[in-house]
Amino acid sequence: TVLSPGSPFSSIKDIVKSVTVLPAKDQLLVVVRLKNFTDKFLKSDLPSVKLLPKAEVLAAGAEFSKSLVGTGGFRLVRQNMNEIELEGVHAATKHLIFKIIHDDFTRYQKMLKGEVDLAQMEISPDRIADFQKRPQEFQVFLYPGLSMTYILVNFHDPSLSKIEVRQALAESIQRDDLIRYKMHDVASEATSILTPQNPYFNAQLKNFPWDPGRARAAIEKLGLSGYELILKTSNSPGSIDTGKVLAYQMSQSGIKVKVQSFEWGTFYSDIKRGAFQLATMKWVGTVDPDIYKLAFHSKEFPPGRNRGFYNNARLDSLLEAGT
Repeated sequence: TVLSPGSPFSSIKDIVKSVTVLPAKDQLLVVVRLKNFTDKFLKSDLPSVKLLPKAEVLAAGAEFSKSLVGTGGFRLVRQNMNEIELEGVHAATKHLIFKIIHDDFTRYQKMLKGEVDLAQMEISPDRIADFQKRPQEFQVFLYPGLSMTYILVNFHDPSLSKIEVRQALAESIQRDDLIRYKMHDVASEATSILTPQNPYFNAQLKNFPWDPGRARAAIEKLGLSGYELILKTSNSPGSIDTGKVLAYQMSQSGIKVKVQSFEWGTFYSDIKRGAFQLATMKWVGTVDPDIYKLAFHSKEFPPGRNRGFYNNARLDSLLEAGT
């Protein structure tokens, strides 16, 4: 599946020579042969690849993703639009229910009433203080995460291909206000995909300082005052709110930025096929600098994960030397 046409794992195609499955006593041995040695495969590529039962996948087709199949400590009891119920087989917890709650306020209320036992990164930042005020009932753990929210830029757009436009938009964003008033100080300013706690983090990287006056002057000089850009977001309330703030701030540059929100399937489909100008996106769980090859190498254009179509020959050579 990974090696098939249309797979988003383009870089793995360049590395993997073959994949075979061999019987080994009461187990199966999966043998992956590489075209050449690379340390990146073990650390970055292999964790992205999932082993799937081939016969079941071929038989079920598109319906396969609708049924949970696994060999872990739980088995599926039932699944519907609101819940996924699991029964412990080889696990200390014998009964587990995942509640699917799309609305932020409803999720908050259910947590507050004790109808939900655990929520990880699913409570709106403005509601966290409510739980912190009730230490006898709730435990709140705050710690550095591995998620980085960013604005994805489509370099194929005629205006956004100009570095002066991108710099002007960056200079019009007031990150401190976003962190203080929208994230309630449970976020920190990002200068790269890697977090400051990562041993590969480059502390010398700096963002453009907030300077809306300079941004407006640059846009006027380019003759783009009043030009309109669309910022796409998912339809989650948090994404829409953040998108509105970002659109307002970037509009201070003289370019009009409007927000369009879509349900996740439509939104993600647009992102994967390059049907956007600007979009709010997130990298999750990044621990290795090899992520930069996936995100920015020209060989990773869609269906790969360089979805902004960034193209820099100098960076390509550096990324190839690094892997």
